[in-house]
Amino acid sequence: MLRLSEGQTSTVQVGHMGMPAKKIKENILSLVEQLNNKFPGGEANIRTLSIKLPLSLSLPLYVTLRPNSSIRPPTLSKIRPKKHVVVEGELSTIPGATVAVTPDGTVRIINNKKKDISDSDMQSDTENNIEAEDVSDKNSESEDE
Repeated sequence: MLRLSEGQTSTVQVGHMGMPAKKIKENILSLVEQLNNKFPGGEANIRTLSIKLPLSLSLPLYVTLRPNSSIRPPTLSKIRPKKHVVVEGELSTIPGATVAVTPDGTVRIINNKKKDISDSDMQSDTENNIEAEDVSDKNSESEDE
């Protein structure tokens, strides 16, 4: 049973008092092998291994004298779900454009030329259209007078 703490120490229960010593030894060796294979950074990232009974002091089994600076932090790759699919479709509000939506909710607008349009580009286009309408409205008002 693994017990995680908020600090840098984790506890793993490898046996109980009713188990034979040989079985506890096998469990400890199996645990060390699993830590080497599964623990991020492997054996180089483990500082100490100790064995402890409920009412005793801990007995160190392994202690490293290696400085912390000599260990490179492990790089973890971003795990994407199996169903990570980018969905693309027609965008009806902008003629000739498509929209791409990722599973995390990111939305991208793609022109036929495969050029991404940002929100600021869309806002400036909208402002230009409004200004053009204002100018044409003023011209038509001056012609009416």
